[in-house]
Amino acid sequence: MKSEYGITVFTREKTGITPTDSGRLFLDMARDLLDDAGNFQRIFRERADHYRLRVSACTCSHPNDAFIRMVKSIPDIPLRFSYRESSPRIVIGDVYSNRADVGVLMYLAHTRSQIEELLSFRHLEEHFLFSSRAQLFCREDHPILKEKDSLTMEKICQYNFALYPVEAGNARALESVYNNMDLNFINWNQIRQIVYVESRSALHTLLLRTDYLGVGILPILDQEKNYHIVSIPLPDSILSAEKGRSNYICSYIFPKGKELPKAARAYITFLEQCYGQNSDYIRQMPEAQKSMEEIRRLEEED
Repeated sequence: MKSEYGITVFTREKTGITPTDSGRLFLDMARDLLDDAGNFQRIFRERADHYRLRVSACTCSHPNDAFIRMVKSIPDIPLRFSYRESSPRIVIGDVYSNRADVGVLMYLAHTRSQIEELLSFRHLEEHFLFSSRAQLFCREDHPILKEKDSLTMEKICQYNFALYPVEAGNARALESVYNNMDLNFINWNQIRQIVYVESRSALHTLLLRTDYLGVGILPILDQEKNYHIVSIPLPDSILSAEKGRSNYICSYIFPKGKELPKAARAYITFLEQCYGQNSDYIRQMPEAQKSMEEIRRLEEED
């Protein structure tokens, strides 16, 4: 060691062998190198042996549903998947910084040009899935369903609401390009109780066990069958005053010119088959068609 590096690692004393100061530094660095080598082997062994996917998505049930359907389709394949839900701002940042292979966005239609500009600046490619107007959702035996064909704001405001935190911020009129939902078509001062929830399970439990309402977009596939939750399209009399500000776009993004991992391509296939523009599901949803027509009209007016 002394001839190669010019240091003495150990000295022999009466009490035994003791490392020198240089020797302690050498041993510490050697340990770090061994740890790094172990991590290197582990990481690349996992890459070779496991099906990997990282998804970053807005707080929206549709990309989550497609993700679950994909996982169920490959029960016997070793995999390492991660699924993270957050705001559009963080989703875009995750894909741009390579923390995610695929991102799924949901944003207000009237901010589309700004979103496109942000994605272009970060060299991210966007593919449109579907559009939707704002809808209410509730348990399948909720009393409001008896009046769904004659809904008014007065009737809606008789009930309490459950909201995600990002939606809660918008309810206080904090609007930006990154916001998921613009809920200003409801006068929140008239709502007696609002519960802010952090997870989909908390939201579903609250809706299923109370008369609380939620605000969202088109129902997911088999929503009523699997979750006993019903979506209620809002009438024009409530949304028309918003001039298209309650229309939403759902799309997925990934880096331009980058070859996606096999699992990422498979996930995109599930997104398209379940909720893409040409899917049977979207073609059979009158509300999706109506919302898309309104978005096209607004773009022509702009």
